[in-house]
Amino acid sequence: HEVSAMLSDELDEAVAGLVAPLPDRVAIVALGGYGRGEMSPYSDVDLMLLHELDDPSELAAELFRPLWDAKLRLGHSVRTVKESGAAARERFDTQTTLLTSRLVVGDQDLFASLAGAVTAVTRARPLRRYLVAEERRRRDQTPFIRMETDVKTGRGGLRTLHAFEWERRREALIGRFSAESGPEEDAARESLVRIRNAIHVSTGRLHDELSVDLREPVARWLGIDVFDVAEELVDALQTVDSLAAGRWPEIFEQEERIGRRVWLRISGRADPLALDRPPGLSEMSWMLETGEQGRVSFDRL
Repeated sequence: HEVSAMLSDELDEAVAGLVAPLPDRVAIVALGGYGRGEMSPYSDVDLMLLHELDDPSELAAELFRPLWDAKLRLGHSVRTVKESGAAARERFDTQTTLLTSRLVVGDQDLFASLAGAVTAVTRARPLRRYLVAEERRRRDQTPFIRMETDVKTGRGGLRTLHAFEWERRREALIGRFSAESGPEEDAARESLVRIRNAIHVSTGRLHDELSVDLREPVARWLGIDVFDVAEELVDALQTVDSLAAGRWPEIFEQEERIGRRVWLRISGRADPLALDRPPGLSEMSWMLETGEQGRVSFDRL
């Protein structure tokens, strides 16, 4: 995380210098990976100008234009606290983004008001169902762990860890206990961030997939062997995948229904009671004897 922390700190200093001194009742808020302090060399820079001004357009131009001129991939928004709360109620992705927002510079009381608005939305709108649906989608797109994957948004990647963080943050905001991340989760995050940083440097652009041709330059930048890169990545992906399975057991409900239908269709059985599936169906290769068709393997139906 040293590289990511350094990038975030340097950007904080640059952003604060663009609009100093800030008028009263204005705050510049970091969102997304920037808000988490998890910047990679070519990450998007997500910034929000939080204000209570009649016309913030001039200040917004003063803040955002130099960042555009510097060719940064800028995600920007200009909102009041009320507008932020409305946006969080309207979209889950806005709600999760605001859950890990961070004050860069400006009015601390105004930022506290933002936290209060986000807390009010969070109390009224549970996240778990949305996070589980997103995890199911990742598993549908990638039925099994593979090394050539998007280390940010793919199965077992950083986005699942972000979801853990959002859920913990929600629990904290509404006054419920939520255990902190453990050593396995922390180690997996460190590995995925390191590899993502290496991919960015090796490609010179925003790119998050460790394709075969990138393994050698990524290993060279990290100062380790190609085999070690592969092992580290797969270990991290499997760890995150396993943690998600333990945290959200309901992600398997849909998969088991699908597997049940496929079994009935191939075996020719009409009676669901005839099924004798092992309880670990969703985590193992299910082998079926299908008569003259021979042996068929279904991985994570």
